Amino acid sequence: MLLYGMKFGGAMNYANFLVVFFVISLTSVTSSMADCGLKPTAPTLPKGSTAGPEEMKKGLDSTSKFSEVVQAYADCLVAAAQAAEDERNKLIEMAQTAMNERNALVEKWNAEAGDFRARLSD
Repeated sequence: MLLYGMKFGGAMNYANFLVVFFVISLTSVTSSMADCGLKPTAPTLPKGSTAGPEEMKKGLDSTSKFSEVVQAYADCLVAAAQAAEDERNKLIEMAQTAMNERNALVEKWNAEAGDFRARLSD
């Protein structure tokens, strides 16, 4: 893992690489989560100045139906956004935990290597 960090220009760049990797991964996860279908298409409304009563009734019905479909579509998108936010936070937390574990291991290694060098110089 440290070798990869060196390829990207150091530990900080490697951490940045991990964050970008998780964000890109999350993008593909959230796009599959937002399976709300296509945005509903608005119906064509009759012209009130020339339409008859039956056309106006159809216009009212199609407007009501469109309103229901758009509400369901918007609810789906909001739910997907909330789920994506929760998932994003979980993935970032997992990435941070992994980096903290790596940093602790590197610090421990450095201490052990220092003890080893001190023992050799005595």
